[in-house]
Amino acid sequence: MATYYQKTHIIDARLYLSLFIHPREIGTGHLWYLNALFIIGVIYACLKEKLKMGPIPQLMLGLVLYSVSAYIHVHDIEGGMLTDLFAFYIWFALGVFVSSIVLDERNVKRFASLKIFFPLVTVFIAIQYYCTFLNLTAGQGHDDYVEHKQPFLFLAEALIGCILSVNISFQLQKHRILRFLRVIGFHSLFIYCMQILIMMVATAVMIKVLKVTNIPVLVIVVWVSGILPPMFLYNFCLRFNLWRLFTIVKPEKEIASLKENDRIPVHAKQ
Repeated sequence: MATYYQKTHIIDARLYLSLFIHPREIGTGHLWYLNALFIIGVIYACLKEKLKMGPIPQLMLGLVLYSVSAYIHVHDIEGGMLTDLFAFYIWFALGVFVSSIVLDERNVKRFASLKIFFPLVTVFIAIQYYCTFLNLTAGQGHDDYVEHKQPFLFLAEALIGCILSVNISFQLQKHRILRFLRVIGFHSLFIYCMQILIMMVATAVMIKVLKVTNIPVLVIVVWVSGILPPMFLYNFCLRFNLWRLFTIVKPEKEIASLKENDRIPVHAKQ
């Protein structure tokens, strides 16, 4: 009995350790990215607060780490979770770096300009076609060939896609089209953190409990479940003073806005 207890706990300890070493290999599915996101966030915060590293040095560090991850992928070196941390740190740093630029009202007209939209679309289509061609030929159908074997081409592809997404977002805002997307975008971080778990539960309930096998129905229901419930849960937590589940800084403006909205009569909202 004692031997069984010791072996069981050794296995458990190894599994827990694997969450930080090889999270992709222990059946976590897509949830490995939560580990990577958390660790990258902690590293970024420590470097910012303790070493006073600003956005530009952090971005330079991200580029260096991405180069290391590129070498690891190209030469098929086993780097475990370090490979993910090195590969994705640049995106965290880039997000912080551009946030102040994108959110500056003075840049709205510049980012919403059609003068950059059409060239971006042209370049986006061209690079997507070329990368897909490489994946299908050199990669023999593996959609991660460019990401792992042509990492800097993949970096360019991803950056162009990000810039085009920003431009389209400003176009929609400028012309007041699909305004509900702005509400979803505001909640994107909370959706990002919760959607996989909620979608997994929704999928299990639809297939195992309700015996639904219709693919279009499953896609719609699971897709909606990954968006609306996280939005509802976040606002519920704000209303009932549970905001610490999401942030260490109390979102005063958001809470005040919710309370003000609650005081407006329904007929006045209409």
